[in-house]
Amino acid sequence: MTTATTLAGRRLIPPAERRRDRLLGLLLAGLTCLVFIPALAAEFLDWDDRDTVAQNTDYLPPRVENWGHYWVRPHLELYMPLTYTVWGVVACAAQVQGADGSVSLNPAVFHLFNIALNVLNGLLVYAILRRLVRQPWAAWFGALLFAIHPLHVEPVAWVTAMSMLLSSAFSLWALWEFLRFEDLRAAEVQSDGAAPAGKQSTHGKAWLHYGLATVAFALALLSRPSAVMLPFVVAVIVVWLNRRPLRDVVLPLAAWVLMCVPIVLVTRAVQPAQLVAVAPGLRPLVALDALSFYLWKMLIPLHLLPDYGRTPGWLAAHPGMLRFTWIGAASIALLCIVLWRRWRWPAVAFAVFALSLLPVLGLTVFAYQRFSTVADRYAYLALLGPAIAIASVLAARPSRPKFIVAAAVALVFACLSFWQTRYWSDTAILFEHTLEVSPDSPEAHYALGHYYGEKAQEELASGNAEIAQSRFEQALAHDRAVLATHPDDVKSRFNIANLLLRFGRNSEAVDDYRRALSDRTFAKEMGPRAYNNLGIALAKSGQPDQAADAFRESLRLDPTFEQARTNLARAVARHGQSNP
Repeated sequence: MTTATTLAGRRLIPPAERRRDRLLGLLLAGLTCLVFIPALAAEFLDWDDRDTVAQNTDYLPPRVENWGHYWVRPHLELYMPLTYTVWGVVACAAQVQGADGSVSLNPAVFHLFNIALNVLNGLLVYAILRRLVRQPWAAWFGALLFAIHPLHVEPVAWVTAMSMLLSSAFSLWALWEFLRFEDLRAAEVQSDGAAPAGKQSTHGKAWLHYGLATVAFALALLSRPSAVMLPFVVAVIVVWLNRRPLRDVVLPLAAWVLMCVPIVLVTRAVQPAQLVAVAPGLRPLVALDALSFYLWKMLIPLHLLPDYGRTPGWLAAHPGMLRFTWIGAASIALLCIVLWRRWRWPAVAFAVFALSLLPVLGLTVFAYQRFSTVADRYAYLALLGPAIAIASVLAARPSRPKFIVAAAVALVFACLSFWQTRYWSDTAILFEHTLEVSPDSPEAHYALGHYYGEKAQEELASGNAEIAQSRFEQALAHDRAVLATHPDDVKSRFNIANLLLRFGRNSEAVDDYRRALSDRTFAKEMGPRAYNNLGIALAKSGQPDQAADAFRESLRLDPTFEQARTNLARAVARHGQSNP
């Protein structure tokens, strides 16, 4: 231990050590900012950023009175009201007034906020590790490798992934406060001979920290539901690493577990998990495969992509993968058991890593498994486990060779993260790179299809017919590439129909709209808009009576859809003119 004195559970840190901690914190923050600085020049991605932020009418312009619905019902298949509220606050600083009075949002402000959250999380990890290992430089390297790890590029550089950063910030704050709570309670037990007033003061401070930890945990849950595993992460650290009796943490953490129940119920109710069919017997293998995948990417973070396409269906179609991918996770778990008597930190690090990932490993079905069970952003908080391992190794008999190796690894990770961040500058660069690494990525084809389709429309509106046609062909090729490998993907078929309609190929558009609407789930979710577009294509194809039927169906599904009502009136008028 580097401190000389302990009183009532409070470490009396010498002024020189306090100054060193501040300097190390500033150095950590500065290096983290340098690594992710390319993100400041990035645009909003045509990959959820428009729906969540850039074209969200609640933020154009941002008005507080428009944000209340995020707190009373889910939005975009997730209940994370605090995240949407924070986005609204950031939008207030990011709004840009156009010459015509329109409001747009500056993506640099959102990226700056993401970087700031990642820096804050790195500092919180440093503070946590300082309480666990006490050795400043060991804690600093653990926090640095957490903050700049290449797996963090996706959540830092992607505006929509801010929910993961925000939830992790509150989770780390909750963990830090709980550790302070436990330290004060332990000191209270050790100072039975102290004056009653002093004991009472210590007791009150301990529960004050528990109260702050509980508030932080509640905010983490409201930022993103995946924070539900934090009580178990805290229990592992306090009981296994700090060697506190389990009975001391059961009741405080039981309250946290109860807080998770409504969040879990809401999440299960709003996520369309029925779209992902995974046999119960396959789920443990999917989870082991995902855990081994994350371990591999944590150790060797190369070829990082926004879409890995590692769905349960893909694994079932590649049984050879399932025979071997579980070995990595199983081997590390076995090693932790063997080393338990001598070192507890390997088991703690692995447990923190695995528990943080548990909600998204595939033991329970979740919506994103339609595209992939694994994603870089899911590993954000889980990297606290490796940070604990690094700090523990460096703190045990510190030596220059250990710190040289840690510095070399940090330099390699910093370079990889800096380079990876550049890919996230815009939609085309990111997903063209994805296709270079994974040519069959459906998400890359889908994102590029939508992106080039929007560009085609912009060029068409500007009168650049030749460029518009080129962009149209690019968009059509990407959407058809999705259907080549996923013929039942109605989202891509709907995009193709919209493209064909925009460029006057109305008969082809009618066929694709009808095939998309034959899917019941799609018809339920997108029916009003799809039937309206089908009606437009039918009307342009010279079929006003069938067009009117399509508009009526759109209004039946959504009686408030004024565009369909207007189109119906026009179709009826044309039908009357053609049949006097």
